[in-house]
Parts: sequence; structure tokens; C-alpha cells
Amino acid sequence: MLEKKFLRWTGDHATVELGDNYRAVGRGLALALVKNTELDIDTSLEGASVDIRANGLELSGFAGYSNPQTISAAFSNHLRRDSRDLIAGGRLSWAGPLEVFVHGVSYRYDDEIPAQILLEGELYEPARASIGGGGFSLPDFGGGLGDLYVEGLSVL
Repeated sequence: MLEKKFLRWTGDHATVELGDNYRAVGRGLALALVKNTELDIDTSLEGASVDIRANGLELSGFAGYSNPQTISAAFSNHLRRDSRDLIAGGRLSWAGPLEVFVHGVSYRYDDEIPAQILLEGELYEPARASIGGGGFSLPDFGGGLGDLYVEGLSVL
């Protein structure tokens, strides 16, 4: 069975991708679909994404289903069906002397394998969630001291 597949087109100012791709919004507070073989994590977004870049602006949009794959043989996919959560979102950023960005992500969780969130000692199984946020990044802050990065978000 083919687990991961994708088709990508890249132009001067845009990239369009169909199939599986990895996405992170900001530093991953709102969304982080990554592959990390050391932690046996490989979750991609099976769907479509568009990235447009022009004059210091970047606009990204994506939508699809989560496509988790267990890497380790010790934790085989045969134990249970993987959840297939619907995820959609976008990000708008401007990069000048400092980068400013806003983003949003919406989740509709799999009905058969509900998400579980522990909040203030209570266990919740939400059907959907939305997260919005933004921030800024100042590279080479303080004359070479490092980078300054601030990100905030809110569950809507």
C-alpha cells in the first residue's frame, strides 16, 4: 500500500502541492505535521497546499486530512486504524527588516477516533477546534546577539 505520495509544481512566485506534505504554522504552536524518525513520528497532510510569494509578502493556504504513519515496527499500524482529522488553514506574512505574520488553523476531528484534550482536570472530546494567532520575528537582534521571535495564539 502506498503511504506517502505527492505532486509539486513550483513557479517564480508560487508553489502548488497535491498529496502528502509536511506543514508547520509559526514555530508549530498551532500546527506541526512533521517527520521525526527518532521519535517515530511521521504525520503529513494529505490534500492540497498553495504558497504565493511576491514583494516581501507570502500567502499560504492548505487543506486535507491528517495522514499519520507509524515508523517503528514496535508500534505497528495494525494495532488500530489511524485517525483522519480534517485540517485547513492559512498564513499571511510580510518580511522586511522584521517579519510580521498572522495565521489560522481549523480542525474537524475524526468521528471514530475522537481527539482527547485534558483541560483543568477534565477530559474533553471536541468535534472541532479553531486556532488563530500571529507574531513577529526580528533576525539578528541586538547586533549579533541572536534572533527575537514572539508568537501568540488563541483557541477560538
